[in-house]
Amino acid sequence: MRTIGKIAKLFAASFIIALIIPISSFSAITFERTYGGASDNFSGSVQQTTDGGYIIAGGTECFGAGGWDVYLIKTNSSGDTLWTRTYGATMDDDGYSVQQTTDGGYIIAGDTYSFGAGGDDVYLIKANSSGDTLWTRTYGGTADDEGNSV
Repeated sequence: MRTIGKIAKLFAASFIIALIIPISSFSAITFERTYGGASDNFSGSVQQTTDGGYIIAGGTECFGAGGWDVYLIKTNSSGDTLWTRTYGATMDDDGYSVQQTTDGGYIIAGDTYSFGAGGDDVYLIKANSSGDTLWTRTYGGTADDEGNSV
C-alpha cells in the first residue's frame, strides 16, 4: 500500500484560499473561497497570474479518473472559479507546484503512481492557458520520487 506521507492530504473535504493584503500594521482578508468537493482535496501551490487572477495546483479525490488526481483551478482576481482541470489516471496522482509560463500556459510538478517506472514518479505537466494538456513527462525509477517545486 502506498504511503501517503503528505500532510496536506490530512485536510479533508475542501481547501480554502484566502488572500491577505497588509494594511498598515493590520491585515484584511480580501476574499475567501472554498474549492473542491465533498471528499478529500488539497492545495499544494497558489500563484498569481499575469491577468491578476490565481492558479492553484493540488490534488482531489472528488473529480477525475479515480484515486487522487492532480487538480488545477484557475480563478479571477476575486477568487471566482473560471475553470478547473484534472490530470492523471486511476491510481494516485498529485500536484504540488504550479507556475505560469512565458507563453501564458502553466507547468505543474507533482507525482504519479499511474504512469512511469513504478512506485511514485515525478509528474511534470505542461498545459496551455485553458488548462488543456500539451504534454506530460515522468521521471524516476522503481522507488518513490516526487516533484515538489517547479
